[in-house]
Amino acid sequence: MAFQCGHVLRLLSLPEPERFQFATRSAATEWGARLVRAFWKSSGRPTPPDPVLATVTEQLVSGLFTQLRSIPIGMRIDAWLAADYRALADQQAEALAAQQEEALSCLSPQIRAMVPDEIVSASILLNTAYALFCDRLLGATQYHVPYAASGFNNLGEALLKIFDELPTGPSSDRALVDRWAREIGLDGKYTWVPLAFATSSVPS
Repeated sequence: MAFQCGHVLRLLSLPEPERFQFATRSAATEWGARLVRAFWKSSGRPTPPDPVLATVTEQLVSGLFTQLRSIPIGMRIDAWLAADYRALADQQAEALAAQQEEALSCLSPQIRAMVPDEIVSASILLNTAYALFCDRLLGATQYHVPYAASGFNNLGEALLKIFDELPTGPSSDRALVDRWAREIGLDGKYTWVPLAFATSSVPS
């Protein structure tokens, strides 16, 4: 609850003209659809009907771009909670442990055999940066180790470096997400919508 409140407080601390919501563009769905169709074709399995492919694409694209929006800004909130609300340290450590355990599923061979590599690799990179951050924040964890073993550490560290380089205030949140998006090839597939007019999806 404290983490979710942090998102709201962080956004509303900005002057009204600077309040934006993240929204995917149609380009994201088109990109995902191309990847999913090519993936199914290369797998040698029968291609599912179009409605099934559309549902799969929507789930994969929505999940990935939710990560892109949520993880870097969420790291700012995690850092704020750790610094200013030390009485919540145990609960925060438990919550982060649960999130890290859930995130590891993207490394499983089963997932990697079911999802286009471009999508699953981008997701893993985001999770790697978060794992490295959590290790640093908590000081006594090794959440990054599975990602290092899979060869993702260097790219995850590049994302964490961007996180460290930018100012920590909420006015830099959009720049942080944009820099991460460029680093992993997701730029141009989403936009920032003024809060008063925000929707879940906008045309390209």
